[in-house]
Formats: sequence, structure tokens, C-alpha cells
Amino acid sequence: MVLLALTGSVGTLCRAATIDLDIFVLNSILDNLGVPLADGSIVEIIGSGDIDTGDGAGNLFATYGGTNLIPETTLGDDVILGTVEIDSVNTGSNGTFFTTVQFDSTSINYAYIRFYNASNPLTGMIYWGTSDVFALTQVIFGVVTIQADPGGSLQTTNYNNFVIIPEPSTVNLFLVMAGMMFAMRVSMRRKINRGKSNE
Repeated sequence: MVLLALTGSVGTLCRAATIDLDIFVLNSILDNLGVPLADGSIVEIIGSGDIDTGDGAGNLFATYGGTNLIPETTLGDDVILGTVEIDSVNTGSNGTFFTTVQFDSTSINYAYIRFYNASNPLTGMIYWGTSDVFALTQVIFGVVTIQADPGGSLQTTNYNNFVIIPEPSTVNLFLVMAGMMFAMRVSMRRKINRGKSNE
């Protein structure tokens, strides 16, 4: 009985693995005018624990001010697994890509791509789109292969304003350091003034 319990536990532990995800598009990803995305356009590969993208209510990005989207963010259990740029020189075709990213099979069960008609930095009014969500179940020798456009060309159909918010920790760290330096200077002056008054 103990042997069975140990075997069951070991079997559960052994199923968790880092898996390679080969993901690509065969057809050009198109911009809002039907033209293939230019070289340098950004594509994000996003993994998810469930089939719902983002927070499950249709929201895929963190927002600022209610309507401004913050690039390179996700909601819910979604995680950006990798980012790639459209590169027609390496793929031999405009608006296409191929890349390999890794994911943890214990937390990621689905994947999709998010693509932009823009290169970095992703700021201002930008057309963007997403693919369908694909189950990562067909693992063969530690690799899952996904064609993100099985129904034909994907297109940037959403249009939103993207803003980059500086990390608050940077500003806070600067203020803390400035405050500490000011406090040290005041403390040193008090000690010098006490020393002079004692003479």
C-alpha cells in the first residue's frame, strides 16, 4: 500500500515538465488595410492556464486611465511566454514568423498570439489583433507545434491607445534616497553645531 502511494506521487511529479512550443503562421498577418505586417512588427506568444483569455471578460491588457492599454501586460492567469518580431528575411515571406518558446506544463494549458501593426516601443494609437486559443495537448517528444492561423490570414482589427507607465518603484527609490541623504546631512550639521557650542 505504501509502495502504491509513493508510485502515485512520483508519477504526478514526473508529469510536470518544461515543454517547447514551436509556433508559427503560414499566411501573412495583415494590417487593417489588408497589407502584410512590416518587418519589426511585434508578436507576443501568450500562455494561459484556462481557455479564457485575459480576465475572462474580454480584457487582455492592464489599463491606465480606464481606456489606455499598457503594452506587454496580461490579465488573469495569462503569461507572455515570448516576443518575436516579424522578419521576412528569415522566414522568406512578408508578415510571417516562426519561433520556439518554453512553458511549464503544470500551469500553461493553452496558447494564443497577440500581434501589433507597430514595432517597439508600443505607444500611441496602434492596430492590433489576436489569434484563436489553442490547446497545448499534442506533446510529442517534449514539443508542441501550433499553427496560429489555420483558418487563413490573421488581421489587426482592434485600434487602441497604448501608453507606457514608468515603474513607480523607480520614483519611490529616488525619493527615499534623496530623503535619506537630506536626513544624513541635517544630522551631520547638528553634530557639528553641537561640537562648536561645547567649545
